[in-house]
Amino acid sequence: MAPARHIPNSAVLQTLEEIVRESHQSYVVGGAVRDMLLGAGVLDWDVVTDLDGFTLARHLAQSRPAELTFVALDEERGVGRVVVRDGRDVIDIAQIQENCISRDLLQRDFTVNAMAIDLKYFLHGEWPEVIDVTGGMADLGRRLVRRCGPDSLTRDPIRVLRAFRFAASLGFSITPETLTAAATSAPMLAGVAAERIRDEFMGILRAPTGVCFLREMDAVGIMDLLFPEVVPMKQCEQNAFHHLDVWGHTLAVVEEMESFFTHGKRVFASFWEHIADYLSHSIVPGRPKFTLVKLAALLHDSGKPQTRFVDEHGKVRFFGHEALSATAAENVCERLKLSRKETRCVVDLVKGHMHASILADESMSSRAMRRMSRSFGSDLIGLLLLFLADMKASKGTARLPGQDALALKNVFHVLEYTLEQQKTPLAEPFLSGRDIIELFCLQEGPAVGALLLDLQELQEAGRIATFQQALIAAAELAPSHGKAYQKK
Repeated sequence: MAPARHIPNSAVLQTLEEIVRESHQSYVVGGAVRDMLLGAGVLDWDVVTDLDGFTLARHLAQSRPAELTFVALDEERGVGRVVVRDGRDVIDIAQIQENCISRDLLQRDFTVNAMAIDLKYFLHGEWPEVIDVTGGMADLGRRLVRRCGPDSLTRDPIRVLRAFRFAASLGFSITPETLTAAATSAPMLAGVAAERIRDEFMGILRAPTGVCFLREMDAVGIMDLLFPEVVPMKQCEQNAFHHLDVWGHTLAVVEEMESFFTHGKRVFASFWEHIADYLSHSIVPGRPKFTLVKLAALLHDSGKPQTRFVDEHGKVRFFGHEALSATAAENVCERLKLSRKETRCVVDLVKGHMHASILADESMSSRAMRRMSRSFGSDLIGLLLLFLADMKASKGTARLPGQDALALKNVFHVLEYTLEQQKTPLAEPFLSGRDIIELFCLQEGPAVGALLLDLQELQEAGRIATFQQALIAAAELAPSHGKAYQKK
């Protein structure tokens, strides 16, 4: 297997040439070599030299400040980063461990990441044989993730998760001995920084078939260690709407979600373009919305074990589980150090997933549809996807035939309404909250907002077209909101 002839852009090429001139030994290593062997483009370049990589990276960036930016990675270990100003290409520079490329490669994580090419030959296009002391080329051909040695995972425990992330992103399998080592080393993850765990775990969720690797992680006990919330979900039996326990159902929901992403154009037809735009949007670079939607799917029923009870008719109930699930989701997001906006997105989807159940009702009203559209705003699409995946993963005897098709039809109605509203800005309301309080001598409180929402819906439906009509409608509606509208 020969490397693909990948030609770096001019800024990267000039930087690699400068590394060769500055050093006696320099090699392209790791993921860059792996990706070239796979015929993929390279944006992240890993280079090792006989010089201090931290100092060299800083020197290179300072010599060309208009093109390059220096990022300090690990001064103690001699590792620095150069970022090309276009933001696409990154060059990590490290000092060769033990001043020997073979020993350096033996200390890396996985065999497919433990290959090297002499940089000067690479730049001259001579393409010498790849330096491969761990059998990485053979494993690449067999599509396997294998640890480099007995202490590969204990050397840096984050590699436990990285094995699954690489396998998920590359579509590879993890060798049995590496899985066994991952299970043994998993407790050491407790000492790893939350940000590193977040990046690897979200990378697993980013893969098109990440659920396969969530199941593998679960089988060797890693999910229980990372997310204690999972443990009570296992063997928590559900009602007749479900054919699986809570945890089995949860993984099935994630799987259905991934199926939507893969077959979205066929399932959602003309709506898919808008859905795809939503899913690809990133609040934080590198973590697109679809990873957050999958995380919400993973946690949407985490509150069920605490709320489970059997009513007087022998039916299993989970009243209020969405609120506890939302609390659990918030705790997980905080542990993973997600941003506040990302956390809000996940929590809102989890907390609201039961509200979407009206979409399975034949008699869903236009008013309910409009309220749902307004309530969830920019994350409405995420909520609709979670609802549909939840429905498809529920195959108990109480699920009525044709309910999935009905739900999809109602989802289309909500999407159609929402997209139409985006084209036509909402008209200004005739009355404000302050107007209502003063005109009717009412108490301040949340119910004022409820009355405003009622008026807005009437205005959208064309039943209010003037200030006078708004006043009449407000006077008629105020008493129906109960004690909150008692006069001062």
